[in-house]
Amino acid sequence: MIRTSDVRGEKVVLKVTATEDLRIGLSISLLFNDSNQVYARHSSLKESPDAIAARDIGKGESVVFDTGRDTSDLLRPRSSIYSSRE
Repeated sequence: MIRTSDVRGEKVVLKVTATEDLRIGLSISLLFNDSNQVYARHSSLKESPDAIAARDIGKGESVVFDTGRDTSDLLRPRSSIYSSRE
């Protein structure tokens, strides 16, 4: 797993493994296990998304997610996404 942060802790880079096939545009939840690994799965409608799939991602595929900016795999959700789910 890759984890980095800037001085203010505003940027985190994670290596994430998909637990299921994730289709473009799906809301994604990130799960952390006891071994300090990160997994991604489709989030339910009641959960605030941690990311949005920017492309189709296959089960078991590892991708990099940067919370400080958009990546080619997972996009950081905008605050409007959170408010639209309430």
